[in-house]
Amino acid sequence: MPYPPPDNPDPLGVSLPGVPDDFATADEVERARTDRVFAAELIMGRLVPFNGFVGLEFREVTAEHVQLELPHRPEHIGDPTRPALHGGALAMLADTAGGTLVLAATEAGDKVSTLDMRIDYLRPADLTTTFADATLVRLGRRAAVVRIHVWQPSDTEPDGKRHIADSTAVYSVYRAE
Repeated sequence: MPYPPPDNPDPLGVSLPGVPDDFATADEVERARTDRVFAAELIMGRLVPFNGFVGLEFREVTAEHVQLELPHRPEHIGDPTRPALHGGALAMLADTAGGTLVLAATEAGDKVSTLDMRIDYLRPADLTTTFADATLVRLGRRAAVVRIHVWQPSDTEPDGKRHIADSTAVYSVYRAE
């Protein structure tokens, strides 16, 4: 059966065709109607199958900041000769952090989609856990701008972070009527 089922109602007010019972309880669905931060984490953390497939973990979700963790998996390798993580995995991590932040910062029923994203790869990503920190730059009526910093823990860097990539993303915001 394709996910999500095409004939179910929109339980979260965010244009999801349906929420299978094993993804969210009735209490969680009800809470998501009034708590946008909770809804953002529920939608992006559990209802988007791809995010679970790659192993994303949601460390912090607020209306001002999101931190995601991508645990290392062999499937994330993009250059086995170096070796290094795949640039697409890093871009997905950045985009998901930014999209989650904009969902958390908007109102119930608003819809969000990526309009544009630039990512600057600063160095190859080691085969280890990688993090993305997203910060809201501006939330307007129809668009939001987010800066995302991708990093890995480091014992040798002064701030404890090995800087991997920086991204600026613009998201379309479709306001609920």
